[in-house]
Amino acid sequence: MNKKGLEKLKKYHLIDKIIEAKKAGKIKYIGFSFHDTLPVFKEQATTEGLKYAAKKGMAIVIIEPLKGGKLANPPAEVLEVIEKSKTKRTSVDWALQFLWNLPEVSVVLSGMGNLQMLNENCDSADRSGVNSLNEEDLSVIDILTKIIVKKY
Repeated sequence: MNKKGLEKLKKYHLIDKIIEAKKAGKIKYIGFSFHDTLPVFKEQATTEGLKYAAKKGMAIVIIEPLKGGKLANPPAEVLEVIEKSKTKRTSVDWALQFLWNLPEVSVVLSGMGNLQMLNENCDSADRSGVNSLNEEDLSVIDILTKIIVKKY
């Protein structure tokens, strides 16, 4: 999905047609992936959009949770915050834990280029869970988010 695609969906009332096809048993699930710029994403999705979609019963699949690998090698400001935190995690683990903590997120799909990345992601998943982060962790994530939004 992108801005142009969303405009077409609305213009031709395709969402209604997709819902009709689902009700008729022609399709089992309705879904889409998002492929556009960050400003368009913010306009269309946002955290508010995530919560809205979940309330509508939509499964939320997060693709590229590490911003195309940028969060695996974050800027120095991010590393400083991580170093000072009582909870010791890598930047990747912080990003994944943030998503897995959200009750609205159904699946997180992270690209992995080697066995070490696979093992690290599996270890992170073993320690994850909805509402598993404490207040201090959430505070760290809030600080990290503000830095990352400014940088990217």
